[in-house]
Amino acid sequence: LRTGTARVSVSNPGGRIKPGMYATVNLYGALSGPQLSVPSEAVIRTGDEATVIVALGEGRFRPQAVTVGEEGGGYSQILDGLTGDEQVVTSAQFLIDSEARLAAAIGSMSPADTPVIGRDGLQEVDHSQMNH
Repeated sequence: LRTGTARVSVSNPGGRIKPGMYATVNLYGALSGPQLSVPSEAVIRTGDEATVIVALGEGRFRPQAVTVGEEGGGYSQILDGLTGDEQVVTSAQFLIDSEARLAAAIGSMSPADTPVIGRDGLQEVDHSQMNH
């Protein structure tokens, strides 16, 4: 059993239910299977968009646009943008020393040019994915 606080609207004929009273409630619905999630601190929000930083190895990193679902308990559900095989940086503060670099890296993302942040903090372009 779990205890939680909820705000619900119910009919109250005769005023028998008072604010702050305890109630036992059964919730019904289909259980969902395991969901892909990342620590909420790994999600970088810019306006209506969300991005995570994926570690590529050898000191290289790439911003990845994601669609965030439900959030709770310090985790954010990822609906789209990750497969589950990636390593996601949980705190990008040590990678990016200014908002300008982050905005430039995320703003230049396209299918042909995947920006990568190298060890020295400068943006590199992964040319292996470019069409020649």
